[in-house]
Amino acid sequence: MIASPNVAISIESLSDEIDVVRIAGELDALALPRLFTVLGNLDSPEQVIIDVRRVHFVSRTGLSALADLASLSSLTGASVAIIAPANLREALAARENAPLSCSSLRAACSLLAARPARPALRLVSSAS
Repeated sequence: MIASPNVAISIESLSDEIDVVRIAGELDALALPRLFTVLGNLDSPEQVIIDVRRVHFVSRTGLSALADLASLSSLTGASVAIIAPANLREALAARENAPLSCSSLRAACSLLAARPARPALRLVSSAS
């Protein structure tokens, strides 16, 4: 699959525990492999903030991916918040188990501070 030339993704570390992933442009099926690569390269963050305020188009596939971000294995155990415009926050709120969403970086940090990281799923073999 060819990566979308219509998306820009950058990472900013606010602290040792918080990474901010900023997305601009179009979030569609062509952009998702690039986004997943970026998220997969994060160094086991405790908290991840996805900022999509500069995204001007989100496809259904992109919306589903945002709603399912917390289930990515690279984010297992991390708390995830999304900074988004009102219409996208409403669409995410309608999705089951979607990450928290808000309108500003300050609000995202407050939401994450109030919500502890989810424990990572661990597979334990049964004793024989």
